[in-house]
Amino acid sequence: MSTGFECAIVEVAPHEWWYLLQNSDCPVGAWDWMEYATIHGPFASLERATTHLLDTQANPGGWSEHPYVEGQAPNPTIQALIEAKRLHLDYPRFAASASVLLDRTGQAYAFVEDIHSPRPGSWWPARAIAYGPFPATGTEDYTRLLAALLKPDRPGGFMIDDRGSLERSPQALELVKTARPLPPPALEALAEARRSRPRYPRRGFGLL
Repeated sequence: MSTGFECAIVEVAPHEWWYLLQNSDCPVGAWDWMEYATIHGPFASLERATTHLLDTQANPGGWSEHPYVEGQAPNPTIQALIEAKRLHLDYPRFAASASVLLDRTGQAYAFVEDIHSPRPGSWWPARAIAYGPFPATGTEDYTRLLAALLKPDRPGGFMIDDRGSLERSPQALELVKTARPLPPPALEALAEARRSRPRYPRRGFGLL
């Protein structure tokens, strides 16, 4: 008898193989079963990965094999699972959170979760990085800005608050002391957002 669980054996770099085995608590119809999987490895060859699977796990009834392809973008879910295993984290993070808070003067600061940090605890503030200050503009601008700051991580959601929100968060005020300047990709995303903003013609009064 086989469990029928999903299983994939993946070579993420030359001679570095891992296998992912679906967990029994994976929700039915999950968007990505790999987010509910346990990863094992690394192994020096496909044969060693297969042998370990058959010797230590219940028979899944089959698996897919994915050799390394030069230049192919890594699977972010698999990378998160590998990273969590290497850093001995309690659980992997597949998406990062971010927010923009404004101080009372209208200056904005961005706070981005560092899901690669080995520090334990919740993302805020243990795994947050502050950027700023930069001029407060608008929600659409911040969305592009945060997306640029979160690359290559997937965004797990944005929170954008109003003027004075920074002073209402003691943790954020502590992070501001170590704030970094916006990196070039984020500056460009902010500039592009401003350039693409719709321009409406001014209304004036003419003489008849």
